[in-house]
Amino acid sequence: MQKLKKYYKHTDALVYTISTILDLRLKLTYHKDNNWEEEFIIEARKAISDVYEKQYAPVTNDTAENNASSEDDDLFCHIYKKWRLSNNENELDIYLGSPVAFGEVNLLQWLKLNEPQFPNLSLMARDFLAIPTTSVPIERAFSGGTDLITTKRCNLSAETIQACMCLKSWWKLNKN
Repeated sequence: MQKLKKYYKHTDALVYTISTILDLRLKLTYHKDNNWEEEFIIEARKAISDVYEKQYAPVTNDTAENNASSEDDDLFCHIYKKWRLSNNENELDIYLGSPVAFGEVNLLQWLKLNEPQFPNLSLMARDFLAIPTTSVPIERAFSGGTDLITTKRCNLSAETIQACMCLKSWWKLNKN
């Protein structure tokens, strides 16, 4: 319980908040359903909007769009880009306005299928959801080094240790 209390207070960090909102099954409903303070929910919505607008929102510069569209050979893509610009839609608002997904959802598959509708949000999701939520696998790999580096094998070079640990990891992956 001490560990839980120690680390739980870090779950309001921006990366956790955005990752939770980008999960199709959770979005903002996770915070609402679990009685998080309304102030936090408003701040979380603002935080994800700020990150989206600063780093992922499409550039609305007409010259940039004209250059991109003149280079675009695919008529469908050109028409779709024009339609998106004319509607001034915000991908994040559309995403958050849609219902949450229920059951088992393959997020990577969903992102791939919906990338035409949410190209910028897909980039954001890939960036945030690719961050491992725990360091357990890497810690497990390092602790496995104690089995390899013993008093009898303490003169192994760094390259040999790395190669052995990689082989062990790959063997376990292949075995499963």
